[in-house]
Amino acid sequence: MDPFLLQAMIFSIVVMVLLGGFTLLFPLTRQLGKILDKKYLEDRTDGTNAEEVAALRRAVQALTGDVERLSEQQEFTEKLLERPRPED
Repeated sequence: MDPFLLQAMIFSIVVMVLLGGFTLLFPLTRQLGKILDKKYLEDRTDGTNAEEVAALRRAVQALTGDVERLSEQQEFTEKLLERPRPED
């Protein structure tokens, strides 16, 4: 069999599979996208996300305060350790 003919057959089969797959899957992916958009918009409008975001912000603010306090304590400890000890 001629190698050029074999390559042409393989190419035509690949093109047909790609076109067929695109033709079949494109409407399905569009519908899936619409469903996901609708679900996403419903999640954003019911208010639960706003409550979760507010709770997360409060938690981050509390953690920020804790980190600042720990940083001050660490600085104090480092300064205390840097002082020379009086010899007895």
